[in-house]
Amino acid sequence: MVSVIPDQMMMWGGKEEPCASLHLMSIGKLGLKENKQLSKVISEHVEKHLGISPNRMYIEFQDIKTADLGYDGSTFHDLLG
Repeated sequence: MVSVIPDQMMMWGGKEEPCASLHLMSIGKLGLKENKQLSKVISEHVEKHLGISPNRMYIEFQDIKTADLGYDGSTFHDLLG
């Protein structure tokens, strides 16, 4: 799921050039190796499609437990067993 908020007022290092703050959440699929790979791929896509330089964005990775994410009236803990 991706949310893009056009015309969002943001500054990076005191400059108003395009910048981004990204949040990536996953259930049990994140770690140092995965985060490095994802950071590279995501940065390349954001630069290509949104024109935002990789050195003007942060990516926050969150590895969440199945019990901590609700969906369809329950949690992923119940869905994934």
